[in-house]
Amino acid sequence: MSKYYGREDEIQLLRDEFKKRGSSLIVYGPPGVGKTALLREFYEELLRKKDAVVSYTRVYSSIEPFSHLFTYQLISLSNSVKQKGEFRDLVLSLRDYLQNKMRREIMRSLLLRVRGYLITQGFHEVARSLEGFWDGEVFELGCDLLSVLKMGEIISLIKAFEAVLHDRQIVLILDDFGCIIEERPDIFEGMLTYLPERSHLYFVLNNDDFNHLDSEIKEKATTLPLTWLDKEVVNNWIREEAATLLREHGLDEIYQVTQGNPFLISEWIRQEGVKEIPEDRGLGFIEKTLNGYDLNKKCYLVKIALTRMPFSISKCTKLFRIDEEATRRYLLEFENDGLIARVYLEGENIFYLDHQLKQERILSILTKEFDLCQIYKELATYFEEEISYPAEEDVSYFWITLRETLHYYGLIKDAQAKEACNFYNRLITILEDPNPSCQSLEDLLLHPHLKGLKIRLRIIATALLARRRMDKLVLFKKSLNELNRFVLKSKSVRSHLIEYAKALFYLISYASREQAKGIIDVLIETNLALIHRNPDVTELKVIFAHTLYNLVHDLSCFQEFDEAGSIIGVLASLTKETPNLLQIKVEYARTLANLSSKLGEVGKFDDLFKYLERLGLLVESDSEEDIQVEYAKALTNTSLYLAKGRRLDQLDNILTRLKDLAERSGNLLDVKVEYARALANASLGLSENERFDDSSSLIEALATLTVRGGILPEVVNIYTSSLFNLSSELGKSRRFEAITDILTRMRQLILEEPTNDELALAYARTLYNLCYDLGKAGRLDELIENFTLLKEFFRRNPQSEIELIYFKTIFNAITDLAKTRRVGRISRFLLALEELGEEEFKNTQSLQICGDALFNLSSSLGENRQFEGMKKALNILENLKDRDSRIKESYLNALINASVSVGKGKDFEELAKIVEKAEQLAIGEEDMKLAYIKILVNASGYLGREGRFDEMNIIVEKGERLFEKIPYDGQVKTAYLDILVNASASLGKKGDLSDLRKIVNRLGEMNDTSPGDGAVSIAYTKALVSLGDELERRGEMVELNKIMSILETISKGSPQVSAFLETIDFPMF
Repeated sequence: MSKYYGREDEIQLLRDEFKKRGSSLIVYGPPGVGKTALLREFYEELLRKKDAVVSYTRVYSSIEPFSHLFTYQLISLSNSVKQKGEFRDLVLSLRDYLQNKMRREIMRSLLLRVRGYLITQGFHEVARSLEGFWDGEVFELGCDLLSVLKMGEIISLIKAFEAVLHDRQIVLILDDFGCIIEERPDIFEGMLTYLPERSHLYFVLNNDDFNHLDSEIKEKATTLPLTWLDKEVVNNWIREEAATLLREHGLDEIYQVTQGNPFLISEWIRQEGVKEIPEDRGLGFIEKTLNGYDLNKKCYLVKIALTRMPFSISKCTKLFRIDEEATRRYLLEFENDGLIARVYLEGENIFYLDHQLKQERILSILTKEFDLCQIYKELATYFEEEISYPAEEDVSYFWITLRETLHYYGLIKDAQAKEACNFYNRLITILEDPNPSCQSLEDLLLHPHLKGLKIRLRIIATALLARRRMDKLVLFKKSLNELNRFVLKSKSVRSHLIEYAKALFYLISYASREQAKGIIDVLIETNLALIHRNPDVTELKVIFAHTLYNLVHDLSCFQEFDEAGSIIGVLASLTKETPNLLQIKVEYARTLANLSSKLGEVGKFDDLFKYLERLGLLVESDSEEDIQVEYAKALTNTSLYLAKGRRLDQLDNILTRLKDLAERSGNLLDVKVEYARALANASLGLSENERFDDSSSLIEALATLTVRGGILPEVVNIYTSSLFNLSSELGKSRRFEAITDILTRMRQLILEEPTNDELALAYARTLYNLCYDLGKAGRLDELIENFTLLKEFFRRNPQSEIELIYFKTIFNAITDLAKTRRVGRISRFLLALEELGEEEFKNTQSLQICGDALFNLSSSLGENRQFEGMKKALNILENLKDRDSRIKESYLNALINASVSVGKGKDFEELAKIVEKAEQLAIGEEDMKLAYIKILVNASGYLGREGRFDEMNIIVEKGERLFEKIPYDGQVKTAYLDILVNASASLGKKGDLSDLRKIVNRLGEMNDTSPGDGAVSIAYTKALVSLGDELERRGEMVELNKIMSILETISKGSPQVSAFLETIDFPMF
């Protein structure tokens, strides 16, 4: 990625777009121009804004933007909330919005991806919040989002955040968005033409993708073209970061080499110690690296460069036909040499060429050594062999392989390749047509490319035809017969039989609810006949078992439990007929476990226990580990539903079964973990019903399991989570002594497992909850005592999450103590904040919460006339203000409040210091000026009331100077008028009225130059009234009559002035 440098105008445009209520912006430019660097810089800036929920994702595939939109927005949202329970409430609000706008199976698949990523990245609390989406939902493998996600559902995701987050702005940055074009061009165009109401969508495209956009799309969105850096910017950049290069080569030479390309400049600077002009404009290291590779490595790398797409290790192994260990070794070496990059995605490492310029340079070097036509043929053959049925977990790969096959056939110049291109173009056209004719598919079956050994492709096309005919049972059966005929004529029968079975699985998976009712029986009969004719092909039975599992899962999701029960009968018979096929037994166990869980969700416990008994009998007849684990999972899920339903006798029975299973299973850790989860489920259910003694006894059992299990990390974490849940419920009931015992247990566990971060986090969260509840209960001494424990723990464990908890605790405590006016106790928290060093803050949110806490602290101390403490809080805020815009805002507001507090306390020496401080800050900083003039307003009022006229006149002069600098700022103007009104109200007490007349004259001039400005007219009227009152008191009637005449003229021309005079009972004219 290029370094961000010299893009002030461009980033200002991004800021201007953000100020709009909703916006869509496209950043485009050639490779290496710095598109990603610019957007990353802007992303980091947005993260510091308290009103923005922002996510950035680089689009490696079309699935990225939409699963990561939800993932990153949830993470950003969780980081931005302060109050306990607020995040979970927002998640439930998102659920309520989306339930009727996204299909259940799509939402489940999305949540599966989101939850998996959150857990992998350590966001356990955010992941747990998703359990609220569909109560008790058992997350199973969902459909692939790519093939089925509709544009309207993507918009619903965006609008869900808009609807729920009324006071925040939603920002989604999609880098390399052009990657989506090939897989889903409809989504590509749909997103670019969507105009959000309150969200901000920022897209990054390369020049080619942008130039191919319709003019209508370009007109709807704001566009930001990036060009190469000019010579002056390059000069400043290299002078700052690599001055030796500038001395050795001179600016002209450097600019001639790089042409202002930020990527090339970055690469040149990155190559430390390189003195000479870089070969090939900064990418000479690539040729040097390749010179050290043997022919095998080079061949491997040229294929990676040609494939144009990210690859996992397993996919690379199949593509390059070498063993997995060599693949891993090659990929890691390429990464270490800076040729490729790696990202952790969807549970595995994905490798990719991270810049187009690198790809182009690698190919330009290696094409001299390899016959590309032969490589194209190898790639075309590979991708064609990879084409299989778009079963629910692999639809995106189905599309990728189709398009990649077409691409590489298109690069081969012979007749066979032309036929292949024609076939794949027609197939893709049919598949992209929302209402393709069956005739088109029938014609495709006669295509020359399907002759010879292309039986697999013929099966695929026929299966697609069958899918189109699902609504017409007769034609559907005809397609199945054609499938059967192709398979029987196949020369490679076994592999094609398996492909046929996959096709049947595919047809069932993609049948709609109504279609499924008509074809399930047909497909089951077809599968059974296929298995009967080919009893030795065990793969057919395994695929059929998996098909039956999916059927039961889908039917149970629709609560069609009778139909699901019938399917289980077929699977039971298959299991009985194949007693030695473990895979089928495991599928049967999974199916029973899944159906029992679905029944538990809806409270059908009698039926649940019926299937649970079947699963128990299966375990007794076969001690295979996978079956025991499925039984344990089913019992665990059941424990959750029984606990929620308060069916405690049955719950005891389930726990007993699990305990026995855990003891019989020996060293099978998964079963022990499930038993631990069941104990945790039951404990939580009991504590929610305030049966704390019973809950504690289950936790004791969990503690015993933890010790006997040899301190298994999973069990320890479940135990810790249970202790935390129990402490939360105890806190609600104000049973604080019991929570102290729980904290003691946690500390003991931490001593035994000092490196368990999850355990440390749970302990900190428990202390946080306890401090929160103690504060609300007014038990302030105990609050401080437990805060001290948290403080000491944070010092020993300064990880980011605990830091955040620590500062949240300070914030809550200060808020609670301020309400009780216990100023002495507040000083303890001031001391904690004074001890902070620059290195304390590991994340922005901690810093922001610290700023909020200091603001509350300074305000509370000021209100209670504890000015020394207030000044200390302000000093800490001042030291932190430049690190975050929200801290700066807190500091300004704290200064404003402080001016009120010291004014009320008549500490005018301190008030003068605050004014001076604000004036210094306002020099050159626009956002400081408004706070400064508000402080001047406060100072003018308090000084005037006390008759400190000389000091007040200085304030008036300061206000006038600021107003003259920015007269167009409405807020500054209003504040300046308030200063003049405050001064006029007090100057009448002064013996000499000359200063008061000056103010009246100044307001008179403003009124003359701003006719119709109500604010100015009212301020002028108030000053005239003050002067008139003093003239009347002194008996100067001639002057008074002049004032009355002016007021009469103003009131006739301004209804606002007339209304104001009525409100103060001023004598009318």
